[in-house]
Amino acid sequence: VGSLGVTAWGVDVGLLDNNNELLAPIQHYRAASAEAAQHLLHRLGAKDLFARTGVLPQQINTVFRIREIVDSAGAATKQEGVRALLIPDLWCALLTGVRTAERSIASTTGLVSLRTGTWDLGLLNAVGVDASVFPPVMDNGHVIATLRTDLASKIGARNHWPFVLVASHDTASAVA
Repeated sequence: VGSLGVTAWGVDVGLLDNNNELLAPIQHYRAASAEAAQHLLHRLGAKDLFARTGVLPQQINTVFRIREIVDSAGAATKQEGVRALLIPDLWCALLTGVRTAERSIASTTGLVSLRTGTWDLGLLNAVGVDASVFPPVMDNGHVIATLRTDLASKIGARNHWPFVLVASHDTASAVA
């Protein structure tokens, strides 16, 4: 094996504590609440959300669910170092210990500013989520770590496999 990378679907988020343990079950986008989406759309407007993020507002978007996801972990989210990671970034953390927010997958959330390419702090504030739960958005193409030593040993890997931040959103990866 030359290297590792992970792609997956967008919008679903897991919360990890400082030890990279899940704080709550991952809520699949199909469990999204139409009421939560409508409430935020009423406050911010679909045109404004689209203009800010370039993401067509749909109830499955993370922007409409992130408050509920963070709340699902209860008081545990108040711990230092809690991070909200999309599925490929979650796998990266579990395989390497490094927490990232790869740009193509982060863009599926409806929380990344189209203008800056970073988390939209005003939008996070509007939905009531502290920006500190998200790691910085990173471009793909970087080797960011190697497979954790304990995992490499379990599978008999003789060398340290580099983990590459690929275009993590499955559609972006297929296009690339």
